[in-house]
Order: sequence, then C-alpha cells, then structure tokens
Amino acid sequence: MNIHKQDSLIDIHVSSWLVQLTANELYKLNEGNDDFIIEEPSQLMTEYYTIQCEFKNGERYILDHQFKTNEGKANVTCEKIKTYVSNGGCLNLDYWTETDPCYGSKAYCNLHGF
Repeated sequence: MNIHKQDSLIDIHVSSWLVQLTANELYKLNEGNDDFIIEEPSQLMTEYYTIQCEFKNGERYILDHQFKTNEGKANVTCEKIKTYVSNGGCLNLDYWTETDPCYGSKAYCNLHGF
C-alpha cells in the first residue's frame, strides 16, 4: 500500500533502543578472552537503530529493516528516504510496520478511546 500523504508527514528520523545481548552474542564477546568479566549491567545491553516516520495525527511507522548496531548506515538510509520524500516520493507502507502512536496525539487518543 503506497501512502500519498506527504503533506501529513511530519518527520523521518533514526530512533534507537537498548536490547539485551543474547547468549550467543555474550559467548562471542567472551570468546578468546578468559579474563572477560561483566562488571556492570550495561555490558549486557547494546543499542539497535531503525528508521521511524511520524504523521501529523501521531501515527508512527518503523522501517522493517533493522540496522542493529550500525548507526552510520541507519543515518545514511534515513537521509536517502528524506530526500526521496522531499522530491515528491511517497512511502510504501508494505515496508513499514505501525508502532505506538505519539503520546497525546489524535491517533493515541483514538487507540485508547479518549
């Protein structure tokens, strides 16, 4: 489904969240380092990056492609999408997943029955 509401598109940006490392990722971190000791809980976390867009009514979508820990690649892709949209392109929502709407927005109020 293509969306042709560029006028209602507010923002496209890179967002991030913290993710707990899997057992396999911890094993790779520890591999070859017999002295590896986790000294604080933050060592069990990593930051993942994705691209998010938001519309005037508060609806938000996340690009289906995750960049894991590669913030640079996420920023480059985000700029390409912004340029495409600013030149009249439209987002194809087949490649985006709807996420929680912006707190307090019209879409948020509709979702929670306010």
